[in-house]
Amino acid sequence: DRLNEITLSNAASLESSGNSGGRVSIRGGFVSLIDGSAILTDTLGDGTGGSLTIEAEETEIYGVAENGFTSSLFTNVDLGATGNGGDALIDTGYLYIGDGAQVNVNTFGLGNAGTLTVKAGDIEILGGSLDGDFPSGLFAQADIGETGVGGDINIEADYLLVADGAQISTTTFGEANAGTLTVKANEIELIAGSRDYGSSGLFANADFDSTGNGGNIFIESDYLYIADGAQTIAATFGEGDSGNVSVETHTIELVGTSPGGTPSGMFSTVEAEAMGNGGSLEINTTNLYVVDGAQVAASTRGSGDSGVLDIQADNVELNGVSDFGASGLFSNAIVSDGNGGDINLNSDRLFVIDGATISASNFSSRNPDIPAGTGA
Repeated sequence: DRLNEITLSNAASLESSGNSGGRVSIRGGFVSLIDGSAILTDTLGDGTGGSLTIEAEETEIYGVAENGFTSSLFTNVDLGATGNGGDALIDTGYLYIGDGAQVNVNTFGLGNAGTLTVKAGDIEILGGSLDGDFPSGLFAQADIGETGVGGDINIEADYLLVADGAQISTTTFGEANAGTLTVKANEIELIAGSRDYGSSGLFANADFDSTGNGGNIFIESDYLYIADGAQTIAATFGEGDSGNVSVETHTIELVGTSPGGTPSGMFSTVEAEAMGNGGSLEINTTNLYVVDGAQVAASTRGSGDSGVLDIQADNVELNGVSDFGASGLFSNAIVSDGNGGDINLNSDRLFVIDGATISASNFSSRNPDIPAGTGA
């Protein structure tokens, strides 16, 4: 049977939030939320939140209402709530998220956030709102203070594109740990960024003033392409440790920088003034290409120690520089007293050419004015 079109437009909303939120299930041929429309199944009390399910051949979430509200899906745990959040599932042939639209499984209360699962043929997540306030994306966060554990994000797709400042992110801002981000796709492209939102990419962070640990990132893919300043990062900005990054793929291409010099690449970092330790960055691939200023790095700028960079690859090519620095593999301990991590590289063929480098040092690979670190 042919499924019909279902559209929420002009800031329309569908809500089943409550002490124990009700379930929302939508099934259609083409499902769209546009012009600031929203679906909410938030947890407001001590009961378990309801689930949110969309099953469709095509799903599009985009647009902004006149009041600036972006189109969104929410299965949040609200402030003061003690019940756990509901899960969200999007099962679709094609998913588009743009104009600052978001899908959120956050916790602002004591209950744990739910899990966001996306199963799709093709996924395109692009840009952000015109006012610069909201990047498009999928988000799971544990808010400031004492909250439940942050939600997980699980993605299965044939093709995933995240570009122009869009993000997929699990983050803790407080005492609770962030959730895990898992992406399994035949082809993944992370491209460019935005002046308003920063790099496009996949992120799992322990943010400023947080004491909880950041989430892990797991990527499985045949082909992973990161370019023009896009990034995959597990970072700590606070007291909590950052999570680990694990990548298993056939071919990885990391290319170039943003116009402002942000390198494309994969990173596990301890940021300035952070006290938490960095996680490991593990890459298992047949082919790894890092060119034109792109980087793979496990580094520290804080008092926490950086993690280990471990690469298993048949072929590794590190090639060239940008105006902002060399391509390469790095484990730097700069600015503060955190210790740098080891670089373990096991490869059948290794090419380091045209100014590229492999460096484990106390000096910045990009800016000679940054003070050297005092850690080991």
